Amino acid sequence: MCFEYVLLEAVQRWRESWNGGDGLVFHGTFSVDSSDRLGIAGHWNMGSHLVAIREWAVPRASLGTLRAGYDATPERRVWIEDEAGVTVGEIDFLSTSEPILQRFVSGAVAARAPVRDLDLEFAERVRQVLESLEPWAGGRVTGGLDP
Repeated sequence: MCFEYVLLEAVQRWRESWNGGDGLVFHGTFSVDSSDRLGIAGHWNMGSHLVAIREWAVPRASLGTLRAGYDATPERRVWIEDEAGVTVGEIDFLSTSEPILQRFVSGAVAARAPVRDLDLEFAERVRQVLESLEPWAGGRVTGGLDP
């Protein structure tokens, strides 16, 4: 699993601003228009990015709807809602010009604190959340995760 999306400025702002996500609901979509070339189910391949973003930025937010899959209209977006269902934060990764992989590599080289925190323990938390969401019906899961 790679966690390069968590290092983007917008995700870092969520981490710093939303108090762990208390009282919020996290949603996300990660789809690509290509087919599966790696032999990895979409919810593991792309869903892991969504779960990592939640675990990193708003780990105590409840889980709303996650969608991940291949052969679909490209979309890479996460959003959080308050308890009334009002969207209070949204990140559209397709509209950012911030270099994702380059930032991850440069952060690793510089050993910045956020990169150091992306350790095996973090990866295990992401894996456990993904396993708790099985099976993803049609590439989609709704709720069912306690923060």
